[in-house]
Amino acid sequence: MAGEIFISYRRSDLAHARKLHDLLKAEGVDAWYDAHVGAGQDWRAATAAALSKSRIFVLLFSKAASESDDIAKELAAATFSKKLVIPVRLQDIQPEGAFLYELASRNWVNAFEDTDARLAELARSLASLVKSGSHDVSGLRFDRDGDAPTRKRREPRWRRLALMGLGVVAAAIVLGAGIAIFGPKDAQKRATPAEARVAVLPFDVLSDGAEAKHFAEGLTDEIVTELSSNRIQVVSRDDAVLLRGPDKAKTVAELGVALTFDGTVQHDGKTISVRVHLDDPIRHATLWSGDAEGPAASGAQLQSKLANRIASILACSNRALIPQHGLTEPSLLSRYLRACDIFTSVAYDERKIYDLLGALREVTAGAPDFVAAHSDLAKFSAYFSAVVPADQAAALRKEAAAEAEAALKLDSKSPDGFLAKEMLLPETQWSARESLLRQGLAGDPAWPHTNGFLGQMLAETGRLKEGVTYTQRAAAARLQIDWGPFAASIQAEAGDFAPSISFLQQRLATGAYNEPEIRSWLFKALKQAGRWDDARAMLEGLDGHGIPDPEINLAFLKAIKTRAPTDVARVRTLVASAPSGPNVAKIRQIEMLSALGLVDEAFKAAETYEPGMPETGAQSDALFAPLTAAIRRDPRFMKLMAGYGLVDYWRDSGHWPDFCSEPGLPYDCEQEAAKLAQK
Repeated sequence: MAGEIFISYRRSDLAHARKLHDLLKAEGVDAWYDAHVGAGQDWRAATAAALSKSRIFVLLFSKAASESDDIAKELAAATFSKKLVIPVRLQDIQPEGAFLYELASRNWVNAFEDTDARLAELARSLASLVKSGSHDVSGLRFDRDGDAPTRKRREPRWRRLALMGLGVVAAAIVLGAGIAIFGPKDAQKRATPAEARVAVLPFDVLSDGAEAKHFAEGLTDEIVTELSSNRIQVVSRDDAVLLRGPDKAKTVAELGVALTFDGTVQHDGKTISVRVHLDDPIRHATLWSGDAEGPAASGAQLQSKLANRIASILACSNRALIPQHGLTEPSLLSRYLRACDIFTSVAYDERKIYDLLGALREVTAGAPDFVAAHSDLAKFSAYFSAVVPADQAAALRKEAAAEAEAALKLDSKSPDGFLAKEMLLPETQWSARESLLRQGLAGDPAWPHTNGFLGQMLAETGRLKEGVTYTQRAAAARLQIDWGPFAASIQAEAGDFAPSISFLQQRLATGAYNEPEIRSWLFKALKQAGRWDDARAMLEGLDGHGIPDPEINLAFLKAIKTRAPTDVARVRTLVASAPSGPNVAKIRQIEMLSALGLVDEAFKAAETYEPGMPETGAQSDALFAPLTAAIRRDPRFMKLMAGYGLVDYWRDSGHWPDFCSEPGLPYDCEQEAAKLAQK
């Protein structure tokens, strides 16, 4: 048990670190903190070794800690290596910047009042956790911060679907919508406590051997940790076992269990097969089931992906725990949950688009007061109107508009409803789009996806620093939709390279489900940072796989280093001879030409770029990133932006893009805008 707990803290909080260490030692657990570094010992090596050996990472969080790069690195390393992270607030502050990615969505232990007593309670709980060898944190008394929002609906940045992968992002949009399966009449029968709970039952192991049992136990721990970290009440592992007993009905009532997860694991040495199902223990009905399979060598990745998927399905049924204004008909509930699971495969079988829309139509018809189904149908209809055959598009857009109005009639503050309306607007109606997104944000300021969509829209208009703030808020949400890589890409465009690249590298190393998109974003972030050798090594290591235009990129990476006329000329020739592609290809060409100082050619390419083309979505944020700095220093850039409708937007809103305040800009943005207005 020595060294199972790593205590991370800032020097000004040493007294609290020592207190927690001593309390743990009194409980029979020897935790590590940097007072253990011996004289003459390399503290960096000692810290890295202790962190590597530990299983639980306790962060003593304060204003001083939030300003420490070393603590941010320790937290990133702990998260990356899947340590059990327990944040303890010594001061009543919220995480920002680098800490926002990993902390905002976690449960907290608040110790800023009655600190000694709270640390003593924490020490007892941690000691019990260490001695049991479990990852089940349900025994810890977390403070679910009264100011922190309840988990909300999960949705993607729609106009990035072409880049992020339709299925992955579509999976997120309804998975967090939340539904209620019990009406008032059912609520009287159930008599559950105010905070109903979820039970994750031990998986049935269908194979002999320790590997299968070890995988099943690890999967249970992973699921419980994922649910707990997202503020979903989970019964303890010991209590969950009781649900296998003869008094199951009585135990369900006593524990207030509203939903149970159960499943089987089979391990033949080469392949792991898992089947899971979500059940209503009162009605003895299976509400959803799914399966997954993967190579035994990648068991940890399979556990992580399954835990994420299960947490997402639970988010989709989250309001089942609150018996009001939801779905009371089991068949509608099952259909809705089935729709949730369809989304992950939409990208690979477009026929399922129609099954998806049909399922949502059934739910809205059967439960006309269920807001989420209306707003989800509006969003999907709006998006798919851009990808279905033209003869079907008009009908889908009409349906989207009607369903958005229906959602807002039921809930005038529905962020989903405003988002659906925003999606129906042309991309260049910047002011109207921002207004709708901000109305949605006003209805729920903490809703991560309104923050994410607004952040992306601001980035598209050149307000990258503001965009980073909003997308990082969205990145705090971790159920299914993964805003982190997207937020990191905007962060790189805003010039904050190191944390962005580090984050993307870590996500790529974990075998993330949207790996191709993360790989593409990482490659672009390396180029934005001017890390040409690293970008070239990545491209050559992948043999071009997953990176667009590998031949042109290789030529560019050579030319940007040598600046030799022949190398630059080759890039010019390759770009000129490249087939006329979608907007995303044009943006890549503009970036390369601008970075090489071929400003005239870059402007020529930019003239053919059209913001908001439906097959690719808006990519105009790239025009304000480091690679395109050269064209922004040319006064012609303002005329180009006027053609995109952005100059009017900047002038009317009074909010000018970041580059307008860059030192050394050879023109004044407001003066150039005034000149253009007179023409």
